[in-house]
Amino acid sequence: MTRQMLMDNVYLTHIPSDKFKTSYFSAQMAAPLRAGTAGRNALLVNVLSRGTARCPDIEALGRELDLLYGARLEPTVRKKGENQLFGFVASCVDDRFLPKGEKLLEKLTDLLGEFYCNPITRGGRLLEEYVESERENLADLIRSDINDKRSYAARRLLEEMCAGEPYAVRLLGSAEDMERITLEELDAHYRSMLPQGRLELFYCGSAPEERVAGAFARAFARLPRE
Repeated sequence: MTRQMLMDNVYLTHIPSDKFKTSYFSAQMAAPLRAGTAGRNALLVNVLSRGTARCPDIEALGRELDLLYGARLEPTVRKKGENQLFGFVASCVDDRFLPKGEKLLEKLTDLLGEFYCNPITRGGRLLEEYVESERENLADLIRSDINDKRSYAARRLLEEMCAGEPYAVRLLGSAEDMERITLEELDAHYRSMLPQGRLELFYCGSAPEERVAGAFARAFARLPRE
C-alpha cells in the first residue's frame, strides 16, 4: 500500500491487488463533525449524485454505468470518530478481464471527478428541484430512525454520553436542520467546501500506481484549491 499527495490537501491511497475481479474506487471529503455542517454535507453529496453536466439525470447516469459493463457508483456518508466522510464509492470489472484491451479505470475516475467539479447546474447554481427532493428524502430518513428501536436507543445513548462533544453529532444532522437548508445556503456551502475541503482518494485493483495517480489527477484537475 502506498499513499501520496496528488495536490494540495488531496491524497491518494493505492492498494495493488490481483486477487479480485473488480476494482474499487472511493473519493471522499473529510471534515470535522459539526452540528452546523453535518446536515449540509449529507445533503450536498446526495444532490451531487443526481447528475453531472454530461449525465444530467439518473437515467443518463444509468446508461453511462451500463456502458461501463455495469459499473456501480453511489453516494456515501460515514462517521469516523469525530470526523464526517462524505462522497462517492464505485466499483467496476478489473481491466484484466475486459475484452480487446478495453480500459475502465480512466472512464470511472473521470465520472467521479465530474460529480465534484462539473455537477449539473442551472444559472450557475445547483438545481433547486434536486435540492428540494433530496432534502425531503433525508428528512424522512432521519425521522424514520425512531422506528428501529435498537439503533435509535444506541444513538440516543451516545448523544447523552457524549453531550457537548463532536462525537454526539448525528451523522445526517437533524430533520429540523434539514428543512431549514435553502438552495442558496447549500450552493454557497458547495462553493466554499470545494476549494478548502480535504479529499481522500482510494483505489484497490491491479492497475499500477502511476496509472491510477495519473487518472485521478486528470479527473480532478479542475478541482479548485486554496
